[in-house]
Amino acid sequence: MSRQWNFIIENKLITVYSKDLKRAKAEAQKIFDSLKRKRA
Repeated sequence: MSRQWNFIIENKLITVYSKDLKRAKAEAQKIFDSLKRKRA
């Protein structure tokens, strides 16, 4: 069963659904990086 993980990176709340914390952190960072690229 997946779990909801919430991360705040540079004042942005990113919610990820994943089974483990390590994978969720990587996914949150990937989402944040893609958002950062779109804004640049």
